[in-house]
Amino acid sequence: MRRFVLSLLLLAASLPCMAQKEKVVERSARKVPEWLGKSSSDCFSVVATAPELGDAQRRCLEYIRQHIVTTIAANITSEERFRQEQSACDGVVSLLSHYASDVTTQGAAIPYLCGISLSRASDVYWERRFVREKKSYYYICHVWYPFSALERAEAIEAFRSLDAARYARLKEIEEEFGRFTELSWLEQAATALDPLIGYFFDSDRRSQAENLRQRCRQACGEVALICDSARLGACYYHFTLHGRRVTTDRAPRLRSDYATALRVMRNGDDGYVLLYDEAGIAGEENTVEAVYTFGGRRLRHLFAFDPDEGKVAVRPYGTVGVERIGCDASGCPLWRVCVPLRAKTDTRFEVLHAEVRLSEAAHALRAESEEPLAVFEGCGEHTLRFETAAPEIGGRRGILGAGWLRVRAAGSCETRDVRFDLPCELIVER
Repeated sequence: MRRFVLSLLLLAASLPCMAQKEKVVERSARKVPEWLGKSSSDCFSVVATAPELGDAQRRCLEYIRQHIVTTIAANITSEERFRQEQSACDGVVSLLSHYASDVTTQGAAIPYLCGISLSRASDVYWERRFVREKKSYYYICHVWYPFSALERAEAIEAFRSLDAARYARLKEIEEEFGRFTELSWLEQAATALDPLIGYFFDSDRRSQAENLRQRCRQACGEVALICDSARLGACYYHFTLHGRRVTTDRAPRLRSDYATALRVMRNGDDGYVLLYDEAGIAGEENTVEAVYTFGGRRLRHLFAFDPDEGKVAVRPYGTVGVERIGCDASGCPLWRVCVPLRAKTDTRFEVLHAEVRLSEAAHALRAESEEPLAVFEGCGEHTLRFETAAPEIGGRRGILGAGWLRVRAAGSCETRDVRFDLPCELIVER
């Protein structure tokens, strides 16, 4: 405020000297207004110079904004200082005492300033002057602008409301930092903090917002992937951050030299399962690499598998099909289940038992009999099909399924159980 008033006084003091070396060649009115360089309880004046009239007018508008913002800040500062011992909380006093030092960049946040224009001015007076020494012209523009006590009170209240809302948003993000569970929140919070950092002109709250943004960015690199269990063809895992489980909808980048059909599916509310078709080579480094990116930070994890673990001649692969085809005699839904199989040897084999349990179903889809459910010729790809009655199944079209088959070589008495985890395509008849 002092700097602004001082500039006006210096300009006013220089006018007589300038008048001796300058000539007024054009003016907006025949008579010089009496309000030049004055102010009252309801109006104030500003003055600006520029080579062009439009530039001088724009500078006047900027000076008007600065005057109003400084007036608002000065009024709030004096009130807060009066109550400083009772209400010096959350950096408010520091905020208001530093406000006037940054009026140019931060003042636009006050809603009242959006309506400032020359059309609202009580009077505008300008002159075009010729400078004899430089033989050049320039404009000097004066504006008499209304700013009543009522408008001042409304502007102060608008500033209070805006400032309180911005600080409340900062506190809200700060509280959410300790309880969020979706990792995308970190990037969203950092983005939401950017305009708050730009708004807070006091060092205390700006530092508070900058530190919180830094914590969000840093947390993106502190996520841990925890492997819960694994068996050939499936690895179960979850994420943790600061001691709590978190989730993400972001898909990882998957790569493997030997495993194929790589895909990740949700497993429950906060778990995941990596599914793959093993094609490993004994003695080689059989791994699946999963790379997640959170806020520009990479999280890399290697899932290792042993192709000889639980080695069987027959293994399910691909996607299990589950389709509702009607109802049985009792009215219970009837389902057709198709399980793709891949056999690695020429030996004929039989399937004696089959069971598939979908992650969102309460009951398993099961088929068993004293006689083989199906007999297959051996090496190659086959499809096991069976029908079974089970209660209604709802949920998403593509869901995770876990199951097992009991197989044996044709003519043999020895059986082997083959467990699998595969995505399922659910088709419900309408």
